[in-house]
Amino acid sequence: MQVAKGHMTFGAHTCFPQPAAYFTLLRHPVSRAISHYQCALRRGRGHLYDTLKANHMDLDACLRGGHALDLENLQTKWLTGLFPESETDPSVFRSQEAEKLTEARQNLREHFLVVGLSERFDETLLILKKQFGWKHVFYTRLNVAPHRTGPEPISDETRLLIERCNQLDMALYHDAQGRFEKTVAEQGPSFQKEVEEFRHLNQRYERLYRIWAIYSRWTQKTVDWLRLATTLLR
Repeated sequence: MQVAKGHMTFGAHTCFPQPAAYFTLLRHPVSRAISHYQCALRRGRGHLYDTLKANHMDLDACLRGGHALDLENLQTKWLTGLFPESETDPSVFRSQEAEKLTEARQNLREHFLVVGLSERFDETLLILKKQFGWKHVFYTRLNVAPHRTGPEPISDETRLLIERCNQLDMALYHDAQGRFEKTVAEQGPSFQKEVEEFRHLNQRYERLYRIWAIYSRWTQKTVDWLRLATTLLR
């Protein structure tokens, strides 16, 4: 096995016989919490949705009541190998918050070759390409909220409430920003030009992908999409 991907907590490396290294992308805690909340409403299922529906709560009420366990410092929990609090005793984490933040920071330093940022996805992707020797990193956007054009508007009060409930994740994200800026600087002065060129090519890739998807549905024929796209983009 060369790579395992997906949403997983720290500690997955213990399942493999060979040495393993991690990479991850952190997201700003406010954006992550809002996205998680709205995704639960949109899908109409899951622990968070059940909690909201059973108690007739909006986001603010959920946070104030301490019911939003999936919205509180979730990135820190996962980076310490702790399952989401919806599946564990909340007191286990809340009684050890300082220790868990220290543990998450240590895990990032010692086990993660790359720590990227969701808000700077293209730059992160090119850094990963160089770090791991990947050949192609073109992508298309999936699982994007319908009709989404930008950050969801929230009140200053709600934003402060989310930040207060995610103080550990805020600290962890601040650390990640500093590390990321340092990593970007290490790529050299031509890196931003590489990013712009990649974005231009990836836009073309996405347009070709949409054409290919329509063709495949109509004809029921399979095509080696990656080989076709990379040939056309040369």
